[in-house]
Amino acid sequence: MNVESAKIQGALEAVRRFNEQVWDAADIEAVDRLFTDDCILADNNQTLRGHRALKDFLADIRRSFPDLNVTVDDLQATETGAVTRWHAEGTHLSDFRGIPATSVPVSYWGMSVFTVRGGKIAESWVVSTLSEAVDHLRAAAADQKR
Repeated sequence: MNVESAKIQGALEAVRRFNEQVWDAADIEAVDRLFTDDCILADNNQTLRGHRALKDFLADIRRSFPDLNVTVDDLQATETGAVTRWHAEGTHLSDFRGIPATSVPVSYWGMSVFTVRGGKIAESWVVSTLSEAVDHLRAAAADQKR
């Protein structure tokens, strides 16, 4: 395997480990092993820096949607990172962004662009339809109050 192929394989493996350990196995502590100390996660609404901020964000999602299932639909890699196209489904069973539990199933999709450094994820830039799912939850919560 040449150097270029090894870097591409390393990027693929780093992102696969993230999906398997954090999303599939719900191991939030895996962030410490899988991300650089100065990691950045940026999504539609916020930019998070460092392990603690990322773990708090992921734990909040897991708490609110304990049955969340994230499926990677496509994974492509380069020497410096990877891109995933994915979709997620779960049931809103605990407060999320100020919205009380509704027991409503939600689904959303997104794309994530990862930068990998030294076998660890340094950056994750995410664009998703989570905000639309949140709007759906707000409407469901309002309906349930009536």
